[in-house]
Amino acid sequence: MKIEKSTRKGKRFVAIFDDGTKVHFGARGASTYIDGKRTEQERNNYLKRHNVREDFNNPKSAGALSARILWGQTKSFDKNHEEFMNHFF
Repeated sequence: MKIEKSTRKGKRFVAIFDDGTKVHFGARGASTYIDGKRTEQERNNYLKRHNVREDFNNPKSAGALSARILWGQTKSFDKNHEEFMNHFF
């Protein structure tokens, strides 16, 4: 899976899976944990709030991509992307 900037209005990234599936995720203009502007408490709040309505167990869902990459364990996009790949694939 590779991640590129999204061409969809209002979306920040697009994940392109090996089978050709494209999933756009992340709100353009919104700050996230990887941007360094959010605290760990804000990260935890985001995850709790979105866990109710998002499918964090489906790697091809915008919710899982956002939770594990934009709001992942670290503030590093690359490290969170690697963790996502190790977790799901």
